[in-house]
Amino acid sequence: MIDFEQQKPLIFPLEKAANQGIYFDIQGKTNYIGQARQAISIKKHPVSFAQYQQSFERVQQQLQQGNSYLLNLTYPTEITGNIDLESLFNQAVAPYKLWLKINLFAFRRNVLSIFKTTKFSLIP
Repeated sequence: MIDFEQQKPLIFPLEKAANQGIYFDIQGKTNYIGQARQAISIKKHPVSFAQYQQSFERVQQQLQQGNSYLLNLTYPTEITGNIDLESLFNQAVAPYKLWLKINLFAFRRNVLSIFKTTKFSLIP
């Protein structure tokens, strides 16, 4: 695994991933033994509708002017709740999941979602 800045690569055989604090579930192939599911409560704190609408209208103008054929408009959304990253990894239903004990959790359905301790990102 290579980080975006290519400064802290992690290279080792998959069977040693758990020893490095890296857990995965890739279409059912996993190195993680799940825990019992718990009831969760998550609250999201997105940007205001007015802020998103303003950006959406700007994107629409640019698309109509032919300045892009593909665009992904996203904003960071803070989430709070009674769940830690390990429990989130355990309870996520997705064909591709990754959890690094250094406070990173990701799962993939049709976009890559990355949760850090205080940040959430969507990457197509």
